[in-house]
Amino acid sequence: VPRGEVGPLGRRGHAGTKGPRSKALDCARIGGEMFKGICFKGSLLKADKDLAPEGCKPYAPEKEWGEGDWWKLAQMFHTRDITSRIDKGADGGLCDNHAAVASFTQNRHALKVWVNSQTFHFVPTGSGASCTLHNGDATMAVYACAV
Repeated sequence: VPRGEVGPLGRRGHAGTKGPRSKALDCARIGGEMFKGICFKGSLLKADKDLAPEGCKPYAPEKEWGEGDWWKLAQMFHTRDITSRIDKGADGGLCDNHAAVASFTQNRHALKVWVNSQTFHFVPTGSGASCTLHNGDATMAVYACAV
């Protein structure tokens, strides 16, 4: 039960302990996007070699992601119309010969897909694997970036 008027505002308290840096904020600063707590950036490839995006220190997270996770990353980083259908030929594969986490060609028919075996657990090819990162015009590589 109030007995009188509210008194003046008291002194400000001491600052609390400083928390950890925000990964999401650090990721945004380098132009990346967060997915499952990891910062990612995309890079359009011109040849069959890694092309790490600006400001990105690439690494391959140790996960056991499936095709659905690859598709979510493809939806985040595509720059042209794409389909979720994967070309089950030998181009690409489940490999560990590049720093990228994934790559995919961009078209509306069937995508040639390369995924890093440290991060993914599904095989995107049918018979064998070329393990090539660049598999045609407009191949997008996706990199996990340490922030």
